[in-house]
Amino acid sequence: MSSGKVSRKRARRHAGVFVCHSSKDSRTSRKIAKSLMRRGYHVWYDEWAIKVGDSITKKISEGLKQGDFLVLVLSKHSVLSPWVQMELSLALVMELEERSIFILPALIDECEIPLAIRDKKYADFRRSFGEGLDELSDTMRSPTRLAKEPPQSVRMMPPREPNLRDFVDSLVALTPDEMQKRISKLNSTRKKQLIIEIFDMIAMLHNSELPTHKALFQALETCTSEEGRPSAQLFEVLFREFAVRSLPVARDEVLRIIARLVGFSQVREWVRDQGMTDWFVSEFVNSGSFSIAGINAEIVTNLQPVLTKDHIRKIVDGALKNNQIYESWVAPAHLKRLFALSKKWIPSNEEKALKKLSLLA
Repeated sequence: MSSGKVSRKRARRHAGVFVCHSSKDSRTSRKIAKSLMRRGYHVWYDEWAIKVGDSITKKISEGLKQGDFLVLVLSKHSVLSPWVQMELSLALVMELEERSIFILPALIDECEIPLAIRDKKYADFRRSFGEGLDELSDTMRSPTRLAKEPPQSVRMMPPREPNLRDFVDSLVALTPDEMQKRISKLNSTRKKQLIIEIFDMIAMLHNSELPTHKALFQALETCTSEEGRPSAQLFEVLFREFAVRSLPVARDEVLRIIARLVGFSQVREWVRDQGMTDWFVSEFVNSGSFSIAGINAEIVTNLQPVLTKDHIRKIVDGALKNNQIYESWVAPAHLKRLFALSKKWIPSNEEKALKKLSLLA
């Protein structure tokens, strides 16, 4: 074989690979890690890299900084793992803002793929381990990707400062005005870091702790503002964190923040430009509780200026068929406003049906 070609069995250079997985999938993820090592990659795998007494978060951070790729092992276990969510969150910052690592999903069983990476093609290990491994290896052997400078020379996003957690802890004791003043003094980079830090904390909350931690959600919303108005760039960080994390008791509270923010043109346009409008409409149609239906109704109503005729038809259909929507205490008030603004796209028979359910004046 000529020197200008690359063997499937051997990487062009020793690229760094961080294997992100749930401990419940260790058998498969360890096999992936060992197989990649045999193909010539430097592999970071937690069982090998983290020793007794090591700081887990510090070791993970170091591993990510040394990697060219993050192989995200997707399974029904990993998508619910707080550690996997944290690793993915950090990697997304590095991929989106600094282009210093590529995230490569590896699907090993049926699961709900995190929203933030749903548009990425995954290596499919479900039918054949070998074929899935070849897909990963083929992607990592891309000449364009591997031509970049070694990881050590990559300019990274400024790390979160050690006192950031103390700053978050202090927010609970501040008045809303004091909180506003303190956060307003932060630059955009610090606000992004603060959003991530707040998500780290609220992801661990128990239901009984929500009443005493309302300030965290107020701070989260405040962090998305620049010069008194929501910033699309800061909203993107908030939405990305929302999309990749499991929030057992805080999801509704964060969704309420999103509902308010999409009422601003900059954020609404970002949602449209990112192709997220369809997702929000789908979430509304499939609302599974009265509470969620009310929040989702507020979201689609605030998105009205960027909705298409097709969106409105889907929303009308969902409102007429899903009792969690039309029997909700909150949803009808929002939908009356939306449907009044969109009458030109609602057929007369559906208009009558909406009026019968008090969803249209």
